[in-house]
Amino acid sequence: MIETTANLGLLFLSCILLSVLYWQIVYPVIIRRLRFQLFEIRDSLRLIGSDTGVGRSKAYIELEGFVCTTIRVVPAISIISFLWFCFANNDRLKNEMTPKREGEPTGFEYIRTSTARVALLMMALNSPWMVFLSGSCAFMCFALGRITRLQLYRDTEIFVERIPHDSSSHLQMA
Repeated sequence: MIETTANLGLLFLSCILLSVLYWQIVYPVIIRRLRFQLFEIRDSLRLIGSDTGVGRSKAYIELEGFVCTTIRVVPAISIISFLWFCFANNDRLKNEMTPKREGEPTGFEYIRTSTARVALLMMALNSPWMVFLSGSCAFMCFALGRITRLQLYRDTEIFVERIPHDSSSHLQMA
């Protein structure tokens, strides 16, 4: 009985130590690195816009808005919010196909998927237990073909675009 209590106490203290280590050391460093990655993506987008002269096009403005909203808001959103959005809007997301944007420079698609990838990673870092618990379910969905990587990136883009622009004022940034 005493040994079991001691083991549970040790497990509890280990969880507290790991939690403090994650949230105070590991998490801020990784989030800062990912935010700088997003700034780098935004800078490369602006370079493409100035070099090719598409800085005033609709596609450029929409993509820059997506990147800037991701930088501003996504570090405060957990993956649970994204999953809830996907499940609540599953039928609409399947019907809402993102067409190939005409007249878009070649680097725009890469910038869009890179931004979505970083946004997903940031949301996952905001809820590590949810990612740990749902990892096997996500793996099965990928293995069975229920989810594709491009569909996940497209859903992330739609999710970030639908965040109200004034909502960042009440979100606490990390």
